[in-house]
Amino acid sequence: MVPFSSLHKSEAALDAAVRIGLPSRHMIPADRDFDPRKIKGVFFDLYGTLFIYGDMDRAWDEWLRFMYGSLLEFGLKMSEDEFSAECDGFFTKPFPLELEVSDGRTLDERRHIAFFRRLGLEVPDESVTPIAENSLAGWQRFIRFDEKAYAVLKALAGKKKLALISNFDHPPHVHRLMAEYALDRFFDAIVVSSEVGVAKPDPRVFELACSKTGLAPREVVFVGDSEEDDVAGARAAGCFPILIRRPGGPPRLDYTHAESAPPSRSPAVPLGVVTSLTEIFKYL
Repeated sequence: MVPFSSLHKSEAALDAAVRIGLPSRHMIPADRDFDPRKIKGVFFDLYGTLFIYGDMDRAWDEWLRFMYGSLLEFGLKMSEDEFSAECDGFFTKPFPLELEVSDGRTLDERRHIAFFRRLGLEVPDESVTPIAENSLAGWQRFIRFDEKAYAVLKALAGKKKLALISNFDHPPHVHRLMAEYALDRFFDAIVVSSEVGVAKPDPRVFELACSKTGLAPREVVFVGDSEEDDVAGARAAGCFPILIRRPGGPPRLDYTHAESAPPSRSPAVPLGVVTSLTEIFKYL
């Protein structure tokens, strides 16, 4: 991860990059209800937006190796290839209803417990969180912070209300990232799906962020990288979505042993498409 001190040293250069990246007003695409003068808030997705995916095949290999090595200690008796197949769709498979209770565990931890039980493993309660967090830390190594994000957020802070809306199963990880990169200082609201019980594309998660910032949906632009979750969800809530589409397209976002199927296309249309966070200023 990039230390905050490095970001701070390059702040002036990043501010200059933001200024250079501001297109003129006439470049705003047509949207019947959109008026940039009425935009009072800018909300952001986290992964794929403020943080940039790297080699996610390597990220999932790292996650798999750590999980496999950790569970050998608790009696796992299968090959790594067999274990890999068992992990297919780890974060999307449904888990037993009896685990869907308020037990103080995060959704990610409960998913791990269900997985351990399915494999017939007895993992002590005190080992669940370290296994979940350390495997996640290995995955995170292949995702980098977009250094332009710091300058963008600094330029917006105090001028617009800022909120983060993230679909994530382990909220402590999100809050640690925000603190580690000194980003929490910029946000008026941080909404993590598994903390509030609703996830994108459900419009209620956008409505909650609007409520926390005191804004109406039509006063908000939402910047995200997913057509299905971010664009469709923001549109359903009445916000104006801006799709960030970096070169290379969307990555593989769940552990799969086989090749992932291509994502379905959302019928929702974004206000505009950008390839860099600095380009959002043309909509403000």
